[in-house]
Amino acid sequence: MTAPYPHHDFPALAARHLRNARLYGDKLDLLRAIALAPGSVIGEVGVAAGWLSTFMIHLFQPAEFVAFDTFILHTIPTVWGLQTLELFEGKTHLDFYRDKYAGSRCKVVTEEGWSHETLAKYPDNYFDLLYIDAGHSYMEVKRDSDIARTKLKTRG
Repeated sequence: MTAPYPHHDFPALAARHLRNARLYGDKLDLLRAIALAPGSVIGEVGVAAGWLSTFMIHLFQPAEFVAFDTFILHTIPTVWGLQTLELFEGKTHLDFYRDKYAGSRCKVVTEEGWSHETLAKYPDNYFDLLYIDAGHSYMEVKRDSDIARTKLKTRG
């Protein structure tokens, strides 16, 4: 079966794709439903300004949090209707993010570059949780997901 929208790069969903699916009101509800022990290792692929990073660090209390991003949003005049100069307090995207988590109780690591390249550098079975929200095309998400599958611990 072909995708109902031939100009898109994603396959059509079938009943088998939804067999074990769960529906959540939003990504915060999804994350709240995950049982993760404090002291875990978490990666967020595509951190933007760090709003979800803050939520996950507070919720899960990881030992290590790895932030993957190209960190180039400061080069765009506006994002989400906000002036990036104000959003990032006159700093680069990377400096803003690093400064934001400089005093964090957990170790926060920033990985600058394309997620499929930076994530691939990590050992297999390293992460307890990987949240993927970087590239937004089917092929970009699939590529990140394929790499992430090897980087997650067995029960990750």
